[in-house]
Amino acid sequence: TDKKLAEEAVKTSEQNFRNSLDNSPMGIRISDLDGHTLYGNSAFLQMFGYENIEEAGASPPHKHYTPEENARFQVRKERALRGEPNPDQFEIDIVRKDGDLRHLQVFIKDVFWNGKQGRQVIYSDITERIRAEEALKASENSFRNSLDNSPIGIRISDRNDDTLYANQAFLSVFGYENIEELKASPPLKHYTPAAYADFLQRMEQQRDGAPRPDSVEIDIIRKDGNIRHLRLSSRELVWYGQQ
Repeated sequence: TDKKLAEEAVKTSEQNFRNSLDNSPMGIRISDLDGHTLYGNSAFLQMFGYENIEEAGASPPHKHYTPEENARFQVRKERALRGEPNPDQFEIDIVRKDGDLRHLQVFIKDVFWNGKQGRQVIYSDITERIRAEEALKASENSFRNSLDNSPIGIRISDRNDDTLYANQAFLSVFGYENIEELKASPPLKHYTPAAYADFLQRMEQQRDGAPRPDSVEIDIIRKDGNIRHLRLSSRELVWYGQQ
């Protein structure tokens, strides 16, 4: 009776484990040490576009790698043949059966499957995250390019008025040769005495609760001694995650 109860307990435990794999939102594949697929859950099949486990066996995951990813796969394979360790988690790029490019995060660990040594590979589809990051990067690059090429002088500073960015038009307006010269001699130092007095008055008014004006006119003395009349507009923004 005890033996039968133990066998039933093991069978129940195995079935629970199998159910957890079947219903996992993560793609899970079990392979033998030669890379042959022994098991794949529904999430794994969907990630690669397989219709069934037989198709996964006939066209293993590495057959869906992009050319660049296949080159990285060959490097990992050669390292394994030399007995050198490979990372147990990394990212891969695959081309699904329908031609869609997907980005996956992979986790690998050794397991026993049906009494034999095998490997469990867990796949997390990070395609949408990667696409969002790429879209954000493209947007930031477009924004940066629009600043760089603007005919209007643009300067971005932190709350201490330390310069974080300035475009070429801004440098030209003040006569700076480069941003290092700007940081060493900030714009306030080029205000005419009257413009600087107006600046101090505006600061005092703001400390008393007056709203910050959207734009003001200032006079500056360029590095070459030439006086320039400028309209200054300012607004708050987030620059590389900082206000």
